[in-house]
Amino acid sequence: MAAPSEAVVYTFGKVGSTAVAAALNRAGILTHDIHSLDPSVLKRQARAALARDAFPPHHVSLSMVLRDRLRRRPPHLWFISLVRDPVAVRISSFFENLPYRSDGLGVDSPPDALIEGFLAEVKLDYQLGWFDREYRDQLGLDVGALPFDREARAAVYPDERLVLMRADCPDEAKSDILGRVFGRAVGLARRNVGAEKPYAAAYARAREAIRFPARQLDPVYGSAHVRQFWTDAEIAAMRAGWTTPS
Repeated sequence: MAAPSEAVVYTFGKVGSTAVAAALNRAGILTHDIHSLDPSVLKRQARAALARDAFPPHHVSLSMVLRDRLRRRPPHLWFISLVRDPVAVRISSFFENLPYRSDGLGVDSPPDALIEGFLAEVKLDYQLGWFDREYRDQLGLDVGALPFDREARAAVYPDERLVLMRADCPDEAKSDILGRVFGRAVGLARRNVGAEKPYAAAYARAREAIRFPARQLDPVYGSAHVRQFWTDAEIAAMRAGWTTPS
């Protein structure tokens, strides 16, 4: 079988997708970096941008243009997705979107105000249904039914033309997997790192302070999504890092 010539990095945000897409592009592989193919999501995001008198983000416009072709899943194209601790993802996304808020909450707000804002509006379990809403409903791929190598932190599914990787899979391993799939050298370098963003200091302070009662973490760390990708010991460690001390 000929090596694929096109890639779609199709992931939830804040999981390391920018670095993967950039590495594939540098390797000469036509690569699209998107977060949704769901029409309702794309329309909502486009309307939100237009309401700010701005163009929709590139990934939204790209998804709209390519949606019909990507859903047909031509044989020369592979999909790549990544997963990360869902609570860490939701916190990162909240801070990434601070510049677009109109309520005065921003990177210079006190940590207590940022934490209060996060707790008031963010659903920790929102990410858990993403693969169903996106891969199953848009592509017909039931990711939840696929086996995953939790020790390797990655898996390749040739029949589905899909690669799944955890964000904490080492860059060398990611590069090796992608190189074998696409038949050429792929070298990862860190991109779009939160620690280098304007909100980095506020993010670090809030991340250090924010904790959740066990009842809020139960739906996340007891979910089938988390159990598919992480071992019991890893789940316990992630959960402990976010739990309010008793």
